[in-house]
Amino acid sequence: MIGTRMVFDATAHSIQIQDVTGAAIEDVFWDLDAGDSFNVAGATTEANNGTYEVLSRVDNGSKIMVKTTDGAKAVSTTETDTDGVTITSGDFQLSTSHKLVFNATNDTITVTGMDNSLTLEAFDRLYVNGKFTVSGTESNDGTYTVSAIAGDGSSITVTEGVTNETFTPTATAAKLTGVGTTLTLNAADVLAMTDAGN
Repeated sequence: MIGTRMVFDATAHSIQIQDVTGAAIEDVFWDLDAGDSFNVAGATTEANNGTYEVLSRVDNGSKIMVKTTDGAKAVSTTETDTDGVTITSGDFQLSTSHKLVFNATNDTITVTGMDNSLTLEAFDRLYVNGKFTVSGTESNDGTYTVSAIAGDGSSITVTEGVTNETFTPTATAAKLTGVGTTLTLNAADVLAMTDAGN
């Protein structure tokens, strides 16, 4: 998701991810379970940075209830951060403040920080010949096929053409969603699977 903000709540001891309009982003913490530890860096209030433990996922997975790894309640200051806050835990990474850059010359899509620095491993969950959809942009919503992934994972080349555009989240968010595997069966395949002798 491009166009997010991280909301720290010192009263509830929670961290929630919202889009730039304030809507909660469901299932964003899908890979964190109760008991998992994670690290926060880049929060405006330094005391909100550090290592936390997940107590539970709530609000359709948009929010996690947390404590510090020493057992104390965790969030020290209520604040909303939009610029460069990251949560990391093993392979799980979530961060705020990104742009999505579409380059028609090379048919590439790149994720950068607001300062135009590359966002490494942004596409690490995609693979060559995999499909994904883009929604929320002005000119590049659609389904794309990955033809190459940059070595640092910050950009991908797609088979379909793209239109030059830099999506900077201000009033809306853009979303990239993987498309599941499509299984194609012919009549002989179906017959073989339903034949009582097989």
